[in-house]
Amino acid sequence: MPLHLNWRPSKFEDFIGNESTVAALKSIFLCRQESQDFPHAMLFSGPSGCGKTTLARIVAKELGCNEMELCEIDNGDYRGIDTVRDLRQSINYAPAIGNCRVWIMDEAHQLSKDAQSALLKILEEPPKHVYFLICTTEPEKLLPAIRTRCTKYTVESLSMRTIFTYISTVVQQEGADVPSAVLTRIAQDAEGSMRVALVILDKIIDMNPADMLKAAEQQLYSENNIFKFYNALKDGSWKTASIFLQNLTDEPEAVRAQILGICAKDLLKKEDDMAYLIMSCFKESFFYTKKPGLIIASYEAVQTIKAKRSQR
Repeated sequence: MPLHLNWRPSKFEDFIGNESTVAALKSIFLCRQESQDFPHAMLFSGPSGCGKTTLARIVAKELGCNEMELCEIDNGDYRGIDTVRDLRQSINYAPAIGNCRVWIMDEAHQLSKDAQSALLKILEEPPKHVYFLICTTEPEKLLPAIRTRCTKYTVESLSMRTIFTYISTVVQQEGADVPSAVLTRIAQDAEGSMRVALVILDKIIDMNPADMLKAAEQQLYSENNIFKFYNALKDGSWKTASIFLQNLTDEPEAVRAQILGICAKDLLKKEDDMAYLIMSCFKESFFYTKKPGLIIASYEAVQTIKAKRSQR
């Protein structure tokens, strides 16, 4: 089993980082024991790979939801109103096993407006045995009325130190030999995402320690290639950018994180319209759309920048 799945926390005590959010969730379960009151709609928002869906699964477990009664919907793939209509037909059935039925809606901001409107009607009066755990990287794209119906929890990016400490523990428990310099590089390249760090670690953990650092660097591409790609986007050169994309063999989401990091540094140094335009095109996660998503964003960035230059 991949490390990012094998080491996914299954209880609050094992969750890494975001201590205040975890404490708030624990406290709401204590209140539930006293008053039997619990929100039927919860909104988890934050960057990709930092634990939103993991926390939702832990909440479902704490609610007493049996795995048979837990339904996860990837709204990146199922975003239309038919998805919500099917959900509406299902929620009235009482749980056959366990205490409740739980729907985890991942990347919920990708639901169409009609689907969000239909979901809102369900959230207004959900059955007592039904709970909705809504996860999104872009809560501002949800209808304001949906956001107000939910109890909100923010999951933030993890610090490099937190990631380094955790993957060091993983390496020790796996009985592997990974040099500290490699773990440091992985923690840096993960850009605050534990999932990305574990994915990289999984790909190099069985290698010869002498080869690990180079392999880890190659997983996210060398700085030269990333900067060449970034400069191609900035120059509006699809020919150069497409060469990079054709040779791409690894995680597009990691490439997105690096491009955003370069753009952010340029933007903080001075006003940089081109860096801003690239960031705007790369703000959508590629975790589900993978390489096609990266290609679309790259082409959009090139065409947007070319149009901007032609106006000058």
